[in-house]
Amino acid sequence: MSATSMSIADRPPADPDQASAFHAGLLDTINAAARDWHGWTGSTIADFGKSGGITFLQLNPGEAFATLEDLRAFREEQRRRQETAENDNQAEQGRLL
Repeated sequence: MSATSMSIADRPPADPDQASAFHAGLLDTINAAARDWHGWTGSTIADFGKSGGITFLQLNPGEAFATLEDLRAFREEQRRRQETAENDNQAEQGRLL
């Protein structure tokens, strides 16, 4: 039996200079588990975020294992979608006034 998605979460370091190493460690840990325990041959980033001071990452099976660069691209796309949604919401509120 294989997992259809996998998640990992941890409290990030207090020092922002250690953020890249922290995120790389999350990816290394979850990619290794996906490969070794579930036989995945790759992963894609399905979700990433922070809640209550905890950073979480969710992966789905993919063609190549997700990298730190993939995580950066995913986060940038998240920000873009959030900004678009906020702009759409502001425009809708303006029409209601």
